[in-house]
Amino acid sequence: MPKPSAVSTHALQKGLERLSFPALLATAAAGLLALAAVGQDDGQQYRVIDQAALGIADKHVHSWIDRSPDGRTLAASGTSASPLLILDANDLSVLRRIDIGDWKVGTRVTHSRNGKYLLLEAIEYLPYSPRGKNERRFAVVEHATGQLVVNDVKAYAAEINAEEETLYFVGKDGVQMLHIASGAIQKAPGLVREATALALSPDGRHIALAYDPAEEDLARIPSIRNDKKVIKAALKIGQVVHVHDLSSGAFLFSVQELFDRAFRLRYSTDGRELWIHAKPASHKSANPDVTLSYVDVADPGTGVMQRASFPSHAIYEPTFCANGDNTRFAIGSQKGWRLEVHLYDRTNGSMAGRFILDERLFSKLKEQGEKWSDQRVGFALLPDGKRMLMTMGSRLIEWTYAP
Repeated sequence: MPKPSAVSTHALQKGLERLSFPALLATAAAGLLALAAVGQDDGQQYRVIDQAALGIADKHVHSWIDRSPDGRTLAASGTSASPLLILDANDLSVLRRIDIGDWKVGTRVTHSRNGKYLLLEAIEYLPYSPRGKNERRFAVVEHATGQLVVNDVKAYAAEINAEEETLYFVGKDGVQMLHIASGAIQKAPGLVREATALALSPDGRHIALAYDPAEEDLARIPSIRNDKKVIKAALKIGQVVHVHDLSSGAFLFSVQELFDRAFRLRYSTDGRELWIHAKPASHKSANPDVTLSYVDVADPGTGVMQRASFPSHAIYEPTFCANGDNTRFAIGSQKGWRLEVHLYDRTNGSMAGRFILDERLFSKLKEQGEKWSDQRVGFALLPDGKRMLMTMGSRLIEWTYAP
């Protein structure tokens, strides 16, 4: 395979191949040939941002990016003891550096509802936590001061509430609440059951939780409640998602689907969708692809599953996010050792773009000291509706998907 030409760290470039959605339905051989073609002039524009341009060391490896609720800034976390970077969302310059301590593999970083706090979640070495029951570290940083106001909470999952006053977290003892200002912890009323994932609705009214099922839980799912074989298997390996009233803990309804394992729950920013990242349910296929996972979409008011579903073949739990008005949805994936980002147009349900982060493209940069990640890619959709910022080792890649 011929090597591509050197990549400028500033000028817009063309060349990473993008396959249209129909091309994904082609034969495996044709797909491999398409992947092998380097430097195709398909109009895809990008630029690689050198770490020197950001004033960071070569050993700084990025682990995550999240866009602020107002769209003005980005928070980019790194591995080890690298500082948390606050970037301008338009020109991508570094505005601030925040010391958050040593996080080894790095952190997921998520803005609270209005951007007052940043929630840090330790990234795992393992691709997926076994049965979702692996405690990880969470911490909270005050955005304005850079102060670490909550330092070390161990939980399966955590999220800051809509009022930006309380950290809700779940583990073996059910859901607990940590008041950020005082540090006081108390049990959430009515939510004593062990759960492995949680999400808080943007209006502050509801909490979604992923549980290992009991028989009465499975009886609420119409598609399986009369299938004794599936129910027997589900009691051993399945999971269900329930929605509760946040103030009382009262059960409201179940999401109308059975999951083998629900790894992450999130509400869309506007609260109109509940996103569930999970492995395919065992009753769907006798021999499911072990690398395949989905972000499925449920109606947050009824639990009825929607038609939208976004697949991923990422070895590690993939990044996924939407733009401000939820008209674009992006998810990380993988083909062999190649990391990919898939971008969907929610207005028509089609794949709007596919960016392949091909290590061969950056082979010369690697020889000059490029630091590679452990097969993960983080990204955020930028507020102009045209660009995406992606991580790749110690560099950032700006993709202009709508030139």
